[in-house]
Amino acid sequence: MIDRSRRKWLGVCSGLALLVSIPPVSAEVALPVVPVSAIQATTTTGNIDNDANNSRMHLLVEPGVNEVVPISKGHINRIIVPFDSPRVHTSSEATTEVKGNVIYVVSDTDNAVTLFIAAPDNEEVAVSLTLVPRVIPPKELRIKLPEQYLLQAARSSKKAKALEVAQPFVETITRVLKTLAKGDVPDGYDLGKIPVNAELPTCSQSGLKIDFHNGQRVSGAAYMAYIGLAENISKEVIELQENACSSDGLIAVAGWPDVVLQPGQKTELFVMVNRPTPSSVQKRQPLI
Repeated sequence: MIDRSRRKWLGVCSGLALLVSIPPVSAEVALPVVPVSAIQATTTTGNIDNDANNSRMHLLVEPGVNEVVPISKGHINRIIVPFDSPRVHTSSEATTEVKGNVIYVVSDTDNAVTLFIAAPDNEEVAVSLTLVPRVIPPKELRIKLPEQYLLQAARSSKKAKALEVAQPFVETITRVLKTLAKGDVPDGYDLGKIPVNAELPTCSQSGLKIDFHNGQRVSGAAYMAYIGLAENISKEVIELQENACSSDGLIAVAGWPDVVLQPGQKTELFVMVNRPTPSSVQKRQPLI
């Protein structure tokens, strides 16, 4: 829940649909699935925090950074990741099977097993593991990702996609903003602090101090909402203007709980944008 004091929806900016063109959001072993919510609650510090002989291990990883982990040779091992339906890439002969957010791995040889485990529909978030078979008991490895990567992985959320395509564009955006204004997080969306390196919306209006650095970001499959504060630092009454904000892929701007601010009064500011798509274009360093 997001802490809110007063609740009064003030609406979405007029001409919302004209701000940006949006493409359509387009033999088995019965083993249990671990809820994703249970994984991130696990406390971890640094990398592997258990010795190789323990059956359960916790691992905090950075996507793309390879981690070497022992597993049991000839037995079923399982890897629990913090997103549903992971995609497993490997060239080894080990057997892998995906159940929900759990990957089962069996290797009958001494050869190391190299895996890339990616979030569905988002290859940017990929865990790199080298599994080393040993004569030890079966292993359970719980993977935890830093918060900013979890937000990226949320792009693949089936619930978020279902929400975003269930209604026409304008109705979808209005529904998401209304849900946030009530203090709730839309189904399938992920709430967190704004990462330090995030590209923040640009908002400027005379007499107002607008700050997103201590705000929140809510991420869905195709859209993201930045939540900041707008404060009237003048001696006059000011009405928050929707055109005070600009950003790549801007969709909507809304103030909550007020858009008409008395001197010294604050309100939350919601800026909704399209989720950026990674560019495949390589950058060249200029010679001058």
